[in-house]
Amino acid sequence: MARSRKSTEHAKELLSAQAALTKSNFIVVANKFLTTPIEESMENGDILFNVLPLVDRRVGKKWIEGMAEKMELKHPVVGWFYELRRGGL
Repeated sequence: MARSRKSTEHAKELLSAQAALTKSNFIVVANKFLTTPIEESMENGDILFNVLPLVDRRVGKKWIEGMAEKMELKHPVVGWFYELRRGGL
């Protein structure tokens, strides 16, 4: 029962994130990303906020490798960029 509820909540979060992505203004999000610590960007619920640190050259390979467990809970698009950065694609 709790697992089903958790899955439902996760699905709702993904749908919300996808809707936000279609409405987001890239320039605004990019400027906000540049003034936000990278760790906070990855904790943000916005898909674009999660992708930008993955393509930022200031983020090292050690940090990328340490994010493996958290990537399971992220949107599939974020996971794709993560795998791309790790060299898995």
